[in-house]
Amino acid sequence: MKSLRTALTLLFLVSSLVLVTAQSVGDKVIISTLSGSSYRGELMELDEEKAVIETADLGTITLLLDDIDNIARLSKGNKKPARRKRRKKTTETDKELESEEQENKLEEGEVYWYKNPSTTHYMFGSTGYGLKKDEIEIQNIWVVFNTVKYGVTDNLTLGAGVEILNLVFNNSNFPGFGLTAQYSFPIRPDELNVSANAAYFNYPEEQAHIGIFYGANTVGNRDSNATFGLGFIVSNGISKTRPLLNFGGMLRIGQKFSLITENWIMPPILAPRNDFFRDQEGFSSMVSFGGRHIGKNVVADFSILMDRKEDVVVPWISITIPFSK
Repeated sequence: MKSLRTALTLLFLVSSLVLVTAQSVGDKVIISTLSGSSYRGELMELDEEKAVIETADLGTITLLLDDIDNIARLSKGNKKPARRKRRKKTTETDKELESEEQENKLEEGEVYWYKNPSTTHYMFGSTGYGLKKDEIEIQNIWVVFNTVKYGVTDNLTLGAGVEILNLVFNNSNFPGFGLTAQYSFPIRPDELNVSANAAYFNYPEEQAHIGIFYGANTVGNRDSNATFGLGFIVSNGISKTRPLLNFGGMLRIGQKFSLITENWIMPPILAPRNDFFRDQEGFSSMVSFGGRHIGKNVVADFSILMDRKEDVVVPWISITIPFSK
């Protein structure tokens, strides 16, 4: 299938770049802890239990992975002048000046990225990363679709969504709605995360009741990763025998921008008269590629969706706003 080859190619490219951008010993990183502290320096050691970082002012620090919220690699190739303070004749000591010079050496030529505020999805499908306890994520798609997710625990995320197209254009008494559940857990923190996902959608116009069940395996950190998903669909009480496949990826290439792709190969869901994303073998195919603008407290996605024969192109625009204690 042409769409399958395209999706695999995109996934391969993203997966290759993920391996390049993963943190490794010798990288300059900034480590954020769950308590709100941040440490910046050279990564000396990273394993399944701890991270060891060499800082300019505090020396060598060992942090347990259970206490770490995020490890962000300092970007390379973005030059900026080192910040230097004016020398004060009477208040600064020689020791303070020496410490400042060591810190400036680390800062020169490097710019760090702040934490990626949304890593649970590329466009709408789930990754292996879920929300943490008491985190909330609101997503608006095309203005007319709205979803909200809540982190019940560090592993369990529940969500709900509603659309208003039926109310506005079809004079329906009820809008379409959906419910989602995700249970995620790390196999290797920031390297391999998996999740089990369930979703239910009710669409009044088609009188459709759709259940989707799939697992997502995400390789990479929260900035750059690739996901493979496999599952099945139940439509109006009938289980589809053909599998549901999902390929996605994200590559953060700057402080405020990521490349994203999400691709689905699925059996027919609705009635036979619905020919959207339908090929001759009876599968639906969706291939997408686009970008994500990353703000400190908001994420905006701009992508295009294409069918197998590439004669239907649909723009994708969504905004995601996370909330956290």
